[in-house]
Amino acid sequence: MHLAAFKKTETSGKLQSAPWHHRDKTAASLKQLLNNYGRLLLILENLGLIEFQEQTLQDANRALDQKTAAVNRLTDKSELDGEITRLIASNAAKVAALNGEHASEIEKITESLRAKSTELGLLNVEYESNMAQLRSDHQAHVKTLEQERTQRDTTIKDLKTSHKIEVEKLTRSHTTRVEQLESEIARVYSEHASLVVSKDRQILDLRQLLDTKQRELEAQSRDYSQAKARLAETTDWLTQAQGVVAELRETVDEMRESILLKEAQIGILDGELADSQDQLDTRRQESDARELALRESLVHEQQLVADKEFHIYRSRIDFLDREVQSLKAEQQAKVDEARFEVAKEDTIVLDELVASHQAEVDQYETEKSELVAETERLKVEKRELQSNFAERLDAEKREIQSHFNKQSSVLLAQRQKEIDEAVRVALRAQANRITKLELQVDDRDTTIAILEGGRQQQDAARGTIGLAIRAVAGAAQPDADVTKDTAEGIEQSVGDKHARSVSDFYFDPSIFDEPAGTTAQHVADGDEDRDDHLPGEGHLNEAHTALGRAGDLSRPTAPSVPSLSDASQAAALPSVPGMSPAQAVPTGPGTSPAPALMNTRSKRKSADPQAREGQKRSRKRVPDAEAHANGQALLSKFCIAWNPTEEERRMIDTSFSTFFSLGKDPAAVEAKIDQYCMGTFTRRPVYPPTCFHAAILGHNSGSGGSNHAQVNCKECNKLGTVCLWAKFHPDVHTGYGNRDDNGVVPSGEDRRYKPDAEPRTINVAGQEIRWILKRRKETPAASDETARDLGGKVV
Repeated sequence: MHLAAFKKTETSGKLQSAPWHHRDKTAASLKQLLNNYGRLLLILENLGLIEFQEQTLQDANRALDQKTAAVNRLTDKSELDGEITRLIASNAAKVAALNGEHASEIEKITESLRAKSTELGLLNVEYESNMAQLRSDHQAHVKTLEQERTQRDTTIKDLKTSHKIEVEKLTRSHTTRVEQLESEIARVYSEHASLVVSKDRQILDLRQLLDTKQRELEAQSRDYSQAKARLAETTDWLTQAQGVVAELRETVDEMRESILLKEAQIGILDGELADSQDQLDTRRQESDARELALRESLVHEQQLVADKEFHIYRSRIDFLDREVQSLKAEQQAKVDEARFEVAKEDTIVLDELVASHQAEVDQYETEKSELVAETERLKVEKRELQSNFAERLDAEKREIQSHFNKQSSVLLAQRQKEIDEAVRVALRAQANRITKLELQVDDRDTTIAILEGGRQQQDAARGTIGLAIRAVAGAAQPDADVTKDTAEGIEQSVGDKHARSVSDFYFDPSIFDEPAGTTAQHVADGDEDRDDHLPGEGHLNEAHTALGRAGDLSRPTAPSVPSLSDASQAAALPSVPGMSPAQAVPTGPGTSPAPALMNTRSKRKSADPQAREGQKRSRKRVPDAEAHANGQALLSKFCIAWNPTEEERRMIDTSFSTFFSLGKDPAAVEAKIDQYCMGTFTRRPVYPPTCFHAAILGHNSGSGGSNHAQVNCKECNKLGTVCLWAKFHPDVHTGYGNRDDNGVVPSGEDRRYKPDAEPRTINVAGQEIRWILKRRKETPAASDETARDLGGKVV
């Protein structure tokens, strides 16, 4: 079977390479040969079955012999001899008959196999002769195909040569068209630039609107601060009790924590607003790219159509021009010949020739004018195509611009909605806190009523003490003045001590007046006085440590009237846990009123809006020499990572002096630079960052990244200065926490600025360096930065 399959595969492969007129005959022979092989295989299978039957018969004989032996062992042999003989005779007869049948069948099969072998040999001889004929025919056919391929290659080479010549001609004619289209593209670019500038102005207007909303939020915060100040004024008389003061201190701490929480929330909203702005910039860049691709595709299509039509008509015009020139030459030759024969022939014949020549010239001039008119029509069609292209381009631009405006308006509306929602939540929380404070004031009123009852009992006790003193002293003591000095002196001394303890206790009502601003804004404005104290001043936490927390105080109970044995003591006073008797004694009518709690911190912002506005107006320009000195001190902490020219160095000095022209604190400016170099917290910041000069001054600093270059920086181009960007030295501490794998700074302590984090600076070549200052690339296509060796470290 494997031999037959191999023969079939080989024969079919050969047939596929043979010509068609020999393939049918060979296929018929092969089919007959395969039929013979099939019959032979059937005969072989029959032989196998016969052998299997013989083997089965032999196995039956062996089993019969075994049974016969077993029977012989079990019974008498004489009784079974007849039966065994009969069985053996029958089996022998059957075997002989089967052997005879098998022998005859085997002889028949052998004869048929001999005949088939002979026939197979004849078929093989015929197959070899057919294959030889097929090989010769195939070689002749291959030679014919090679000759045809050689001719075809020659033809293709000639066609390529002619096509190359035509392409060169088309390229030369196409150059002028390309120049015209480049001028048109430049005009479209200028229009697009003006549209971009208008959109930037609209974005600036939207930012101004956002700033207005923020100012309204600040105004609401100031109103709330004023309300809190009035609430503080109504609770000033409660300062006579030390427990009430401690409770107010705890409330102040809670308000401070709430304000810090609101600042963090607004910082997150500012980060999300920056993300939205970046998304707007990215979408605007994508729309510009789509517009540019669309414009290029339209220009290419219009250019192909116009060039094709222009080339066709130009070829026609050139052909007609050549025909006109040839006809003119022929006519000129005829005229010359006629002039040569004018001396021999009549003048009339010459006039006829000239007239016929003039008619032919007029005819060709008419055809030429028609071609010129056709050329003018083509030019008109070309202008119409250009106008249609411009209209389509303007429509696409308007569609893209409207889509961009819709997306911008949706994003701004969403951002405004989020800001309004945050403001409503903050105001609701503040209203809840005011309600809570009013409830606390009602509780304090109850406490004060109890204390008033205790004071009346104290007055009664003092009268009892005075009577006891008079009874003991007798007539030897002075008159009623002594009693007054004794009873009221104790009261005066206790009240003075209480007044001193209250006046020495630190309480700052301006904590209610701080607007909800971000921590970064406090740093940028130089508001670092949260931890600054004048000499001798304590912090609120220190006051907690000195006087105890408000939770340690309980409501006072009604005092009992002291006995006469306690007359020698200065105070038979109410028992208030956590208070000394001197602290629990209120001031009496003979003592001076306790001074109100005043803000003793000189650097603290005033709670009065008018006073705060006065502080803003007091920030005037500092002398140029002082601003220049501060700028140079700050610049000494930068490494300028290129070799600046004298003009660039002058621009850098001017920029750094501008940072201090309004009297900003150097520490606040350094914190602002750290915030600039750190970038946003909620995602991976852009690299390189935005314009350094504009960012530090709080102006529009651009989008940053690879597309931000010197040529498109509005701030620096407006000022005519070099555009810079900065980053941290790799070995210094940023003052913030590290970013995770996604480039996000975790919330909490990692986002809190630490100006004292070490190492603050790195010594490089004898100079304390913290930041690296770099010049921005000239165009968006240039590389973002160049490497520079800084003390063995490439930055």
